[in-house]
Amino acid sequence: MWLLDFSGQQARKQAGVTYMERSGCSPFPICWAKEYDRYLASSKTMAAAYLDPNLNHTPSSSTKTHLSSGVERSPGTMERVLKVFHYFESNSEPTTWASIIRHGDATDVWGIIQKIVDCHKVKNVACFGLRLSHLQSEEVHWLHPDMGVSNVREKFELGHAPEEWKYELRIRYLPKGFLNQFTEDKPTLNFLYQQVKANRKKM
Repeated sequence: MWLLDFSGQQARKQAGVTYMERSGCSPFPICWAKEYDRYLASSKTMAAAYLDPNLNHTPSSSTKTHLSSGVERSPGTMERVLKVFHYFESNSEPTTWASIIRHGDATDVWGIIQKIVDCHKVKNVACFGLRLSHLQSEEVHWLHPDMGVSNVREKFELGHAPEEWKYELRIRYLPKGFLNQFTEDKPTLNFLYQQVKANRKKM
């Protein structure tokens, strides 16, 4: 497991990405956990995640939903629904910005992340991570992209009710010269602004 984490860190360093490994905060009010949780999915196969077309989860109703990259789910696979909060602007109140995503047993965390950012035409996809927070305590987990979503839910929902957990898409990594990069990636720039704004309100 350590080798997987280390290789991922090295790849990000070579790409000029600041790896937020240790606890703390950047000059901006963006805080991070020490590391990913080390509960990796048993399979490296990425499965597709699905946005629920019956719910309003995008800024424009004309936005087309499509499958994320990865293998398609096998027939008969049981689907579940996951609500993921984020900072992509919509017509609703900022506190309710979220996507409702259908996933199968083989769907991993990266499939969830990619499904949401693809709908908003994000260029700097590698900046994003999925965070799980317990609403009634300070328990926070950064989910490894290779983790199986069903495994995550079984592990954490066993101790607390599902409604006590909040899944949140956040910007976790800032590339060098990110302000210049983000000027050509408006969705990510706006996301960062809203995330920083929300963090300031909690201070």
